[in-house]
Amino acid sequence: MTAFDDTTATFDVPVESAHVLQFARACGYDDEVNRPVATPTFLVAADTFDPDFDRRPRSDRPWFGPDDGREQKGASGFHARTEFEFVRPIQVGERLRATKRLGDVYTREGSRGGTLTFTPTITEFFDDDNALVATMIWTNVSTSIEVTR
Repeated sequence: MTAFDDTTATFDVPVESAHVLQFARACGYDDEVNRPVATPTFLVAADTFDPDFDRRPRSDRPWFGPDDGREQKGASGFHARTEFEFVRPIQVGERLRATKRLGDVYTREGSRGGTLTFTPTITEFFDDDNALVATMIWTNVSTSIEVTR
């Protein structure tokens, strides 16, 4: 899925105990080897299971960087925010099905970056019964003028 297209990506997200533990450690939580519930922001790690995620290392393209041949989304870009909505806690041992799609893109004028384009990506997580468990909205912003400072 690329920014500004309307495709939907679908992939599985295993909620493995070791992965949850690594994520919890990275977030500063105490070691809880048998942690039964994933940390609230664990769903960000779902991108590691998305085969089309642009920052996932792949053998068929150069590593993410300025000379990797990918189209730039604007003069400058940054992550603006991430929102989580939970129906219930994420349990270790589950296998979630994620669907990722582009949200409504909108613009506004910035004070230094010219036109700011806000691009939300909506990922919904479903359990084995196809019940919605959580939604994550990741919003990136690109500028029309390069901001250097």
